Amino acid sequence: MSRRTLALALSMLVVLGTLAATPVSVGAEDRQGPEPVPGPQGNLYLVVAPEGWESFLQPLMDWRDRTSGYTSRFLSLEDSFANGVGRDNAARLRSSIRDAEPAAVLLVGDSEVLPVRRVFTDILLDGNTSDPLNFRWTDDYYVVGGESDWDRDGDGVYGEDGEVFEEIAGAFAAGEGALVGRVPASSELEVERFVNKLLAYETSPPPGDWFTSALLVSGLMDVPNHLDNPYTPDLDGGYELFSDNSYESHSKLQDIIPDRFERTWIYDYPRLDGGQWNRSIDIMDHESVVSAFDMGHSMVAMNGHGYIDGSGLAHYNGSGYSNYWWDWQGAYDYADADNASNGGRLPWVYVAACYVGDITVRDDRTLERLVMNPDGGAIGMVAGNGENYKGESIANASYGNWFLERHFWTYYLKDGPGKAMLETKRDYLALISSDDIPHKPLYDAYYVADYLSPNLLGDPLTRVWTDVPDTLRVSSFRDDEVSGEAVLVTVVDGSDAPLRD
Repeated sequence: MSRRTLALALSMLVVLGTLAATPVSVGAEDRQGPEPVPGPQGNLYLVVAPEGWESFLQPLMDWRDRTSGYTSRFLSLEDSFANGVGRDNAARLRSSIRDAEPAAVLLVGDSEVLPVRRVFTDILLDGNTSDPLNFRWTDDYYVVGGESDWDRDGDGVYGEDGEVFEEIAGAFAAGEGALVGRVPASSELEVERFVNKLLAYETSPPPGDWFTSALLVSGLMDVPNHLDNPYTPDLDGGYELFSDNSYESHSKLQDIIPDRFERTWIYDYPRLDGGQWNRSIDIMDHESVVSAFDMGHSMVAMNGHGYIDGSGLAHYNGSGYSNYWWDWQGAYDYADADNASNGGRLPWVYVAACYVGDITVRDDRTLERLVMNPDGGAIGMVAGNGENYKGESIANASYGNWFLERHFWTYYLKDGPGKAMLETKRDYLALISSDDIPHKPLYDAYYVADYLSPNLLGDPLTRVWTDVPDTLRVSSFRDDEVSGEAVLVTVVDGSDAPLRD
């Protein structure tokens, strides 16, 4: 091995040592990053995009080949449409992806580029398969899940009569499952910018305490001083204990976040029982949320109401008793995502709110712009694309998107975002398929919606930062060339303990 080859090997070890020691599992006994999830044909990382975008994605695929344990392959959208089987492009895309049997899939393209599958939920309980309000949900796991394409009876209505649950349950029971994410890009320039941003995040993040900083944004769900009548549980008559304040979900999330993290918490109402709300205890508004976000964090959890047009997260600004549309004002929207000034201090963001992750919205006026911001924003995001159900009507129980939020962060801190999304959906499917929760028709419709709603925007293999990176110093070798087949190099920490066995 020549000095030149050895130098290259050591250069790789510097990068790998930093990535392995710091993202996701730092502090674990083996101090290793997340291991790849084996697929049926090995560890295939399938990148799907229009043919002309391949060259812009090649640097990312090369990086994944070198560092992730996965093997990258590009599938052009044109080939998938030509060779896949199905009645439309979404079905043919799904067929081509499933034929490849990937362990991880990166879909590259917004909905006008790479098709989505709209799924029927009967959220209106009227069985109307022509009402678009029953079809607001899409799920990118459609491209890998189930033996059929979620339309067993072939009527062109996807998901009715339990087709989604039964097909997905079968897919999860059959194997490990694939990791799925989407980069909602609309042009070659957006692809190039995203790849540059992601590679810079993983290889040369800016210094600072943002690595161990978490931002929690907790909005009210109802007017806090007008309490609900407990004797009419099926009617929404006002503030309900344990269900109308996302402060509750984030109080539980606090127990999940590692102690090494500094927390910034922005909230509408720091109580659960209702009453005595006034503006002096409400620290959540547009200015406070934008300012806190731009400080830079590695984790951001937002929870509350989303605007029906998907434009952003709302906060309460009424009297404490009033509940008119003007009592809810913008806390963080797509323009804020565009203008985020956090630079390279990029968080992974989870938004437990309706609509804000809907990639089918015209002109991309949703929080997907956090991911596509070339100079800041977020490195990735999970957010709802349709209406969500809190599922917190019983004290200390969670059957909806608050369950999903906390499960995602639990897995994220251990396994990274892609595995976290997969296991969260798997856990939620097990919960709502059981007899341990109520199964009224409306609840079942919401369970379907909640399962479908969260999608992962970003690369599922992103190696996220959850601790401050250590400094790696490499002593130089003597100048004469090293002979032999291989050189064993052990990277150690400050106490001379190996970072990897």
